[in-house]
Amino acid sequence: MSPSTGYTGVFKNRQRFAAQIRVAGKIKSLGTYDTTKEAALVFDRAVIQYKLPKNKLNFPNGLPTDDPNYDTLTNPENFKRRKLAATNTTGFTGVSKNGSRFLARITVDHKQQSLGRFDTPEEAALAYDRAVIRFKKSRASLNYPNGHKKQKTSRKKKSQARKVRSTNTTGYTGVSKNGRRFQAKINVHGSQKSLGTYDTKKEAALAFDRAVIQYKLPKNKLNFPNGLSKNDKDYEKLMNPIKKKRKLSSNNTTGYTGVYKNKKRFQALITIDYKLKSLGTYDTPKEAALAFDRAVIQYKRPRSKLNYPSGFTTSDEEEEEEVDEEEEEEEEEDSAANHAELLMVASIMSTLNKD
Repeated sequence: MSPSTGYTGVFKNRQRFAAQIRVAGKIKSLGTYDTTKEAALVFDRAVIQYKLPKNKLNFPNGLPTDDPNYDTLTNPENFKRRKLAATNTTGFTGVSKNGSRFLARITVDHKQQSLGRFDTPEEAALAYDRAVIRFKKSRASLNYPNGHKKQKTSRKKKSQARKVRSTNTTGYTGVSKNGRRFQAKINVHGSQKSLGTYDTKKEAALAFDRAVIQYKLPKNKLNFPNGLSKNDKDYEKLMNPIKKKRKLSSNNTTGYTGVYKNKKRFQALITIDYKLKSLGTYDTPKEAALAFDRAVIQYKRPRSKLNYPSGFTTSDEEEEEEVDEEEEEEEEEDSAANHAELLMVASIMSTLNKD
């Protein structure tokens, strides 16, 4: 027991009181507190946490219920916020202002470790608390000793877009302006991958989100964490890309990416490592387009290059067959009209000859 404070493990530290405990021959700091009683209770919690002899407890039977400060001391959420460094303007331990964001840091083995930057001081404080638990630091330094209670947020706030860099004029992560179109890029294991160019920034943002999921990157990078809203005016068009033809080179007359006319047949080509690779020749452009799509998947090329992003279905074939049938019917109608016209001309000529 300290003669100056009257409690085991509690010592005067200038105008405050420090709590310390010896575990396996090493002294561990449990933080500093405004009152001796606060520090003594923290010491007791550490005795229980480290499974030390109970005869070390300051309050073997717990703090008496008739103590004038019982409610405040036994409910850490009611504690007056711990005093922080005079330079700390955030109100949280391990959190400091960094430009327009908040930096979380923790000291482990006398070395300071960065825990990342966050949009709000509360987010940074929670990151610090998680690190306290992970590195088995004293729980006395937690910003939220009893855990953080999530506040209810309005739907409007949830739907707000994430903050992007001030240099990003598109409003979406991983999307940049490229001439009149929009380019999607993603950073994977330190190398940047192109995900293709798109007519709208929303298309590019969705391509970026698909890549985030494909490469198993943190979900906080998603432009649409809950997916594109069904109320979005472009929902049907964007979520069913098969119905929308991608823009092709002006010299491409087949209507498919990577497919070109080769005399009476159709050739499929793909570029791999800056080299053009032939995928064979086919009877129909559709067969060549499917061969190109298989190569896109095989060589792990961006899925934005697929002719059939959602896969080729029989409904597509039926649609094309319907078009062919319509064309055949039109040809038959034209043929019948021409035949009727010829009969009429022959009749007129016959009448003229009789006269």
